[in-house]
Amino acid sequence: MKALICLLLLTTSAGAHDWYPRECCSQKDCRELQDWEVTETNGGYSVASDNSSAIYHTPYAKTRPSQDKKFHKCEGKSTLLCFFAPTGSM
Repeated sequence: MKALICLLLLTTSAGAHDWYPRECCSQKDCRELQDWEVTETNGGYSVASDNSSAIYHTPYAKTRPSQDKKFHKCEGKSTLLCFFAPTGSM
């Protein structure tokens, strides 16, 4: 019985976005994006930076599949570390 309670506590305490890969910043600089924050371009996506007025351009080949059918980005101080898009988006 104790094992079942521990298992339930562990599974319910997991974060909603704990699927971000470690190389994308260990869940520290990642966030869900609204659809209006992403623009599909010729060959990829444009995503606004949170840290400046810069726009990141990421090709389809570097776009990772989102696990919750929403857009997400992981951003460092001046670089887009990872970008996730729903399969078949836009």
